[in-house]
Amino acid sequence: MVTCFSPKEATWVQFLQPLQFMSTIHKKVWRENFEKIISGKKKLELRLADFEINEGDTMVLEEWDKDKKEYTGRKVEVVATYILKTKGQTFWLPEEVEKHGFQIIQLELKNSHAQRPKVGVGVMILKDGKILLGKRKGSHGYGEYAFPGGHLEYMESFADCAQREVSEECGIEIENIRFQYLANITKYAPKHYTHIGLVADWKNGEPKVLEPKKSESWDWYSMDNLPQPIFEMSKLAVDCNKTGKNYLDVSDLA
Repeated sequence: MVTCFSPKEATWVQFLQPLQFMSTIHKKVWRENFEKIISGKKKLELRLADFEINEGDTMVLEEWDKDKKEYTGRKVEVVATYILKTKGQTFWLPEEVEKHGFQIIQLELKNSHAQRPKVGVGVMILKDGKILLGKRKGSHGYGEYAFPGGHLEYMESFADCAQREVSEECGIEIENIRFQYLANITKYAPKHYTHIGLVADWKNGEPKVLEPKKSESWDWYSMDNLPQPIFEMSKLAVDCNKTGKNYLDVSDLA
């Protein structure tokens, strides 16, 4: 039987046809990669081609703790925009591949959303007149001492972000979270951050290194005897605590 459509109906059929084939695929992703994906740093996925996926399909990436062998409960949805599948075929001579190997290069157009400022949240935690600092092993500020903190996630409150980052990084509880300062940070160019500085009181727990790829130690320090060097956002927090300033633009930090 042949089904006939009017010109108007045919237009809707043409519009709906590709939507009918959109799929949603659930996959696990390790914690370190999950953080890079939600921050926008990682936009490439190297996967075994043992499942069907097409351009336009949605992937639900669920964070997986490989040490505990369980899902953390966090997930993020991404859309597949380009897919290259290959099997035993390269574009180079075998001896060149053997000598040099492969490298995966992520590309972004200049002046794209990737060059827009990101929102960071840091929290100065107070306990008995001291503040908590960890020695960074991150991509910027390596070797500098910093407060717990990270990227603000989609639809997340500042307080929720602070509590989540503190729990994930050092495993303690905080309370009485309040605003300290706002800053426009370009020191670590080409990275550019709008930074929300918060203050909180220690509530419970002893700090532990829970993300060893990001920090190598946590300890309490007097504000009059701080370790060096200090991460820029943490230095500003200490300065703002002394001066009472709460707004710092690029010109204020030059």
